Amino acid sequence: MESKYVFSKVMCLIKGQLFLTDFTSSAVLFSVFILSFGVIWNSAVGEFSQDYEIRSEKVEYTLNLLKTEGNPQNWTQETVRFPGLYSGNFLDENKFIRLKSLSDTRKRELLKSDNYKLELKYMNQSQVKYNGKSLSASSSEMPEFQSVFVENTIIVLKNQKRRAILTYYLW
Repeated sequence: MESKYVFSKVMCLIKGQLFLTDFTSSAVLFSVFILSFGVIWNSAVGEFSQDYEIRSEKVEYTLNLLKTEGNPQNWTQETVRFPGLYSGNFLDENKFIRLKSLSDTRKRELLKSDNYKLELKYMNQSQVKYNGKSLSASSSEMPEFQSVFVENTIIVLKNQKRRAILTYYLW
């Protein structure tokens, strides 16, 4: 009888040791998985946040640049250092047309962006036209499945004396 009792006690110890080994290895594997996931998640979120901040700064820089009179104030295609679109407190439609007529390479350089769209619409969302020309400029077609940063500002047109929305898209 005593041998049966000793045998069952030995088996319990062996089973307990197996259980402890299984538990320990499972806990270690689970910890490694969680740690790996956390590192990957943090790096992905960090990249997204950094990309968002860079785009946000680019959009803010460009809109602030466009809200000035430019350098020089009455810039032309040949003399432009930065393309302000304002004259006084109004958006000058002629300056917008001058910006639109610059080469794509020069616009990208001045706006500090490879992919952008600058659009002017009336408050009722109809396209602003001046001397028969649409007031919008774009580096390329906006992509369908890519994040696009959008910034709006309300302005007053110099020659038409109407309020409009200047929208800058960056991707």
